[in-house]
Amino acid sequence: MLRKIAIAVAIVFAGALAALVIVVAVFDFNRLKPLITAANFSGRQLEIGGDLNVRKSLTPSVETSDIRFENAKWAKDREFVAIEKLRFRIKLLELLRGRVVMPYLEIEGLRVNLEKDGEGRANWQFSGASPAEAVAETILPEGRTDFPAIGELSVRDTRVVYRVAGKTLRDVQIDEATGHSDNRGIALRAQGKYQERPSRLRVDGDSVGRLWAADRPYPIEIKLDTGAPPDTPKERFAAHAKGTLTNAFDGGRFGLKLTVEGSDMAQLYPLAGVVLPKTPPYSLTGMLGHKGDEWRFDAFQGRMGDSDLAGDLAIRTAGDPPRMDARFVSDKLDFDDLAGLVGAPPATGEGETASAEQKAEAKQQEAEERIIGATKIELERLHAMDIHAKLDAKHVITKRIPIDNVSLAIVVEDGVLQAKPARFKLGEGAIDLVVTLHADSKPVRAEVEGELRSVPLWALFKSTAFQDESSGVLDGRMHLRSEGGSVREMAAHADGEAFVAVSRGTISHLLMELIGLDVFESIGVAISGDEPIEIRCALAKLEAQNGRVKIDPLVMDTSDTKITGKGEVDLASEKINMLVTPYSKDFSPFTLRSPIRVGGKLADLDVFPDAAKLGPGDTLKQIVSTTLSAIIGLLPPMDMVLADDSPCRDLLTEVRESITEVSETPAR
Repeated sequence: MLRKIAIAVAIVFAGALAALVIVVAVFDFNRLKPLITAANFSGRQLEIGGDLNVRKSLTPSVETSDIRFENAKWAKDREFVAIEKLRFRIKLLELLRGRVVMPYLEIEGLRVNLEKDGEGRANWQFSGASPAEAVAETILPEGRTDFPAIGELSVRDTRVVYRVAGKTLRDVQIDEATGHSDNRGIALRAQGKYQERPSRLRVDGDSVGRLWAADRPYPIEIKLDTGAPPDTPKERFAAHAKGTLTNAFDGGRFGLKLTVEGSDMAQLYPLAGVVLPKTPPYSLTGMLGHKGDEWRFDAFQGRMGDSDLAGDLAIRTAGDPPRMDARFVSDKLDFDDLAGLVGAPPATGEGETASAEQKAEAKQQEAEERIIGATKIELERLHAMDIHAKLDAKHVITKRIPIDNVSLAIVVEDGVLQAKPARFKLGEGAIDLVVTLHADSKPVRAEVEGELRSVPLWALFKSTAFQDESSGVLDGRMHLRSEGGSVREMAAHADGEAFVAVSRGTISHLLMELIGLDVFESIGVAISGDEPIEIRCALAKLEAQNGRVKIDPLVMDTSDTKITGKGEVDLASEKINMLVTPYSKDFSPFTLRSPIRVGGKLADLDVFPDAAKLGPGDTLKQIVSTTLSAIIGLLPPMDMVLADDSPCRDLLTEVRESITEVSETPAR
């Protein structure tokens, strides 16, 4: 498509150039303007409003102004191409040898308006334009040997806009560009705006003679630095490419060592049309290659946030939409660097890597006491490109649940995204998720299915004094359905169910005594040493309706204590209202039989004995908050059938008859 556009733009110059080089001996060159405008063969009007000044010689100079080339009738702008001022010199004898050599070329006030409508028509496609295309093909380079040699280049006040169905996809503004080429080398410097972002471009290459030598690799270096749009936090994208070209202009091969770095990989969509999720700042170096309709970024490696990242990426542009195949590998992945996948910012505390925009987003989320991401799902991006991507993280760094490794496969086709499967390994167990987003509907429809398989219980007590005394495994399943424009909106409208259970295991004796508020027994266990006690059964069932998650029952039965609970989590406000009641099985006069109230928000749980019976206790709050927040973190809505021999079956019946009623105070 790029070559077709270039041919169309070249048609503007083709008629003028073809006539000028033949009749340079004519005295009054303004008489040639009707001939030039009639000779463009495009079927559209070409107007030259200014005087046509030609200085006759074997290297004539040409100067004119106010060139207007008519646009398609259906297009938004009146002109397809417009030039305020044009000056150039051209060597006629070199033209006879098939080379375009221009000692200088000056263009000022160039406007190019590229447009496709909803019916697929493009304004660079001409009816009956075969002669013009033939001339343009003569001017444009087929290969390195045909590339024009421009001694001095000056481009000022230029803008190129590309629209599809009325929406601007590309907007390039060049305030000033200068370049030169000679036997010492080629250099180009440009500054302006790209996609409303202040940008600078620098290109350096070897000599023109080396460029024309098709049998020799041509060394080149390109640097691009792009800032942020106005009124946004300071963001940045930079690319540095260095390597050699072969016959790249005719779709041949080239290989360049490319370094790309920026504040967020999601910025690559407005800049280059590449669809990637939001990420922390990144820097990657690999080999950029091109052949035919395929672009590749091979063997890249570098950093993304606080994680290392390597892999390969290929984009095929022939299809509609184009297709990207990508493989990402991390030896050490900081888990919060994946927060962008669920619309949340990465961690921004001390030692964490995040962009200015992400820090501002995290600060706002913290002020709102939220943990569910509110970033809008970009429907346009899910339709812009088909994607087949895989991520394998060999070692994962987390602050709560100890995930060993992560494997994730994402497929986007026809506007439907599937993560199938997403696997999080924990010891010998795993959490498997299948996530489907339907962007073909508005709002987006989502469905999540998953399974907890043999997840070790000690994972809930990571970095606590109770980790070593905890054993057994959690099993569960889930099914969640919702719709919305962001993960937060989907959570607020979620429907589904969940069940998770531990059948046989052990847990800290001290923890059970503290939850039972048995002061005497707790002191005794602390002095004599903590020993694990048997878990007969632990289970929790959740049902979600329109974002309200009912927890009924939550129960754990050990040889020392039975704990029952009931409550509700409102995902719209992220508030929780829950009552947990411990029943100690051994009599003690020092046991304070008090239900435990869990309230506040998911981001900051309030855990305390019932205010009417006992004031808040910091130690108990820390223990229960750690336990419940870990459990809640593992309990998306799901459904699981208990094994026939599970002791939880009898306990479930018993609990439903005797469970303490939760307060009627709603969570909203």
